[in-house]
Parts: sequence; C-alpha cells; structure tokens
Amino acid sequence: MKLIRERKALTVIEPGMTRFLLSLKEAINLVGFALEEGKQGDIFVRNAPSCSVGDLAQALKNILNSDSETKVMGMRHGEKLHETLVAKEELLRSEDLGDYLRMSMGDRDLSYNKYLSEGAKIQPGRRLHTRE
Repeated sequence: MKLIRERKALTVIEPGMTRFLLSLKEAINLVGFALEEGKQGDIFVRNAPSCSVGDLAQALKNILNSDSETKVMGMRHGEKLHETLVAKEELLRSEDLGDYLRMSMGDRDLSYNKYLSEGAKIQPGRRLHTRE
C-alpha cells in the first residue's frame, strides 16, 4: 500500500500465484476455536478460498483509486505457484467443522506390527469424518 500511496510501481512476484489470506480477527478466532475444541495433537486449518496475487494487487489499486503500474518480479527459487494448507492425504483424515478443518493425530496405538499385515481402506477423495 505504501508503494501505491507514493505513486510508485506496485511489485508482485507472479500475478497467477495463489495465496490464502487471513485477517487478524480470523486468526484470533481460529486460535480461540482451537483452544475450545481441540485435543492434544489436533491441527486446525481455516476453510478459505485462495486469491491470486494479481487480483489482490488490482483490488488494492482499485480501493486506493490508483493507476500505478504493476511490475512483475518473477518467482524466487523454491517458491510455490499455488499454496496449499492441507495435503490430499490429510484431507482424507480430516473432520469438516464448517469454517475449520481438524486433522487429528488419531487414536491408534504405536504398535506398527498390525499395520504390516492389515490396513485401513479409504476411498480416494473421501473424508473420514464430517460434522453435520
């Protein structure tokens, strides 16, 4: 925003890059929810849509009524084009709590011998738990 206010070029890494945005209020609510609802080992993630960096830059320019140039810097080494908060494998064992996903550590014991001869069959793309 400082660059826009100073009428300088707004720099973005890659316009098509996607990121998740979380306001301070949403972050505080997530922590509060996790403290109230969580058990040891739980990981909570907010269900949220992603935003492209290009759309975010344009929205800021529109809000500030700016015609500043947008300068593309290019991706840096090791940077992801699309951010992910939860891996596909984690989604299979997640619990949908509406605004949040809970990934539980699970209640299995640490005896891995039974997993050498047995396993749990999971249908691809299906979550194990959902809250209604």
